[in-house]
Amino acid sequence: MPFIVNYESLDREVYASILDRPGIIPGNIEDLIPYGDDSFHCLPYIDPYDTTYFTKRQMAIFLSEWERVKARAETPAQLVAWDSVYQLAKCVAEHPHSFLVFRGD
Repeated sequence: MPFIVNYESLDREVYASILDRPGIIPGNIEDLIPYGDDSFHCLPYIDPYDTTYFTKRQMAIFLSEWERVKARAETPAQLVAWDSVYQLAKCVAEHPHSFLVFRGD
């Protein structure tokens, strides 16, 4: 499933966005998400068919888990996709009243 991942304000203003679609970011973010792995507390809840929000308060756990899934990136394109999400998450971690938003298919 393709994702749009946004760094958004409380008012839903999009500060930055990545599109996980063929030809735009050549890497599948969904392949990095550990669905069904109980050792993760945030990432498995990213819904590939709906919208999932993460807040600044969740970023410490999110970033820790996101760093763990970097090993799943098998191609340079997936590393680019991983890093793109990581950079957006770091922005959310640094700014109150902002969100990391995964918009599924």
